[in-house]
Amino acid sequence: MNPQEAYSFSVSGYEGHEAEVLDLRNRNRAAPCAGSYMDWRYRGEEGAYDPLIYWAHSDEGEPVGMAGVIFRPYWIGDERRYFAVLGDVSLDEGLRGKGIGKRMLEYMTQHLRATHGQTVNGRDGVACCFVIPTETLGSCLLSCGWEDSQAFVWYLWVIDPTYKLEEWIGAKALPPLVREIPRKITGLRIGAGKGPELDAEPVGQVDEAFDRFWNELAKDDLILRDRCAASLRWRYETHPDRPYEFRKIMQKGTMVGYVVCDRDEHGNCWVNDLLALRTELVPSVVRAFLREEWKNGRTRVVRLKLSRNHPYESELLRCGFLRRSYQDSYQVCWLGGNAAKGGKNWFLSSGDKDT
Repeated sequence: MNPQEAYSFSVSGYEGHEAEVLDLRNRNRAAPCAGSYMDWRYRGEEGAYDPLIYWAHSDEGEPVGMAGVIFRPYWIGDERRYFAVLGDVSLDEGLRGKGIGKRMLEYMTQHLRATHGQTVNGRDGVACCFVIPTETLGSCLLSCGWEDSQAFVWYLWVIDPTYKLEEWIGAKALPPLVREIPRKITGLRIGAGKGPELDAEPVGQVDEAFDRFWNELAKDDLILRDRCAASLRWRYETHPDRPYEFRKIMQKGTMVGYVVCDRDEHGNCWVNDLLALRTELVPSVVRAFLREEWKNGRTRVVRLKLSRNHPYESELLRCGFLRRSYQDSYQVCWLGGNAAKGGKNWFLSSGDKDT
């Protein structure tokens, strides 16, 4: 008998299978996570469809592989749709490279096409499956009918150039004067841009102003994740492991942009979400944020990851961001055909990965 034939596949919900999901996930990861983190991902954001877990079972019926699908709200232009976001793909180590994982993912893709890809009771089906994969997973999905992966691009803005000098000469702390001169130069660069002068206002939580901003934002040419206040609260405020910071970008008392970031002990500021009311405001929004990061004295480098050919790309380069090599990718499978995309631009960032 073909060894693959000894394995079967099924689908269930997350509810009632929490312990199995956590066990299978953790035994196939170098860094285990807590049940509270998994509950945050699978239960934290209300959706039109319940999460699904696709299973691979041994001939004894034991779970040996899984793939989790959570339905997240996205916008395709001015239409709100759900995407089946894939994650937690796991297969026990001794079974890898034998085609079992591919069969599980084929089963998942076919099931989603059959059950969620069509109009049901007058409601549009799920538009597409979406994942930020590992290289191995991406190759496997390509063979299952998914589109080829598309790259993310890292952008960085160096606020304190002396960090590189410290690396080169091995110094832990340079004299204050040596550090201050390059910082003054970067401060002048931040202030040299054109456009309206905006203010970055730190806020402790998402309020109703984020909803007003989101409703006013033109989405016609974009494919982007829902960023209403409720979605932002779930994604950032309620995260069980990571503290995020919010900056409202204000123009004469009106919110015209925002930034969500977190930071590490090495002076890196990681921008997870950056949004401006209009594209022409991006340089001013960025400048207001950079000015605050420059003032705090802690930030050395601001780092931002966006989908390739992102609508903000040219504006960021104009602001002085450096574009670095491609890293990571995203991959999709349009359940009803890619006509739903309609030539619109992907608007993705680090915030699209539920981690």
